Amino acid sequence: MRCACCDRVFEGDGLEICPDCLKGLQLGGNPNRDNLLSLFLCGRIKYRYAASLAAYEPQNHLSELLRMAKYGNRPRINSCLTRLLAERCNPVHWPGDIDAIIPVPIHWRRLLRRGYNQVTPIADTLSEMWHVPVWNDVLLRRHFAASQVGHTWQDRYDHQRASLRVSHIDRLRGRHLLLVDDICTTGATLLAAAERLLEVPGVQVSFITLGKAI
Repeated sequence: MRCACCDRVFEGDGLEICPDCLKGLQLGGNPNRDNLLSLFLCGRIKYRYAASLAAYEPQNHLSELLRMAKYGNRPRINSCLTRLLAERCNPVHWPGDIDAIIPVPIHWRRLLRRGYNQVTPIADTLSEMWHVPVWNDVLLRRHFAASQVGHTWQDRYDHQRASLRVSHIDRLRGRHLLLVDDICTTGATLLAAAERLLEVPGVQVSFITLGKAI
């Protein structure tokens, strides 16, 4: 078997991540409670469930994997990391009564430049494993966002909130939606996206990311 992350051949048992790459991940706690993402979101927004796979720090193993997936056009990395996370999730809660998976969108200009949305393989893998549809057409990005490095958290949040809009509101009413992204760093994007969805009457949100910055 060939590792999805480092591309080395190894003897595996079905998980397409070699022992060395797996060992390098700082797993982010129990994905069903008290994990890095749920602890971060607690008190910031009303949500049902939240899970992240591992801790994200500059130059740690997960950051290198996510960089390769994002800029090296290697979606298989995110698919395999997502499968690892999903297999650790308690089936009592996940997927539970989730009605649809919502990927955090990227602007069409960035999509053309990068070739794909790195969140797509995360959403598609969860959809395949949990038999929950992916709705790509309900959370849309209206404006191209330049790099927000150096901006305050509030500036980032305001910019993200202004650039996102919700479509097909009638379809969303009363739904439990799973918002997915590859990484939660400051949380500005994830919170802005979730609050846009929560503007629809009756919507509940849950969250999954592969990485949570520490």
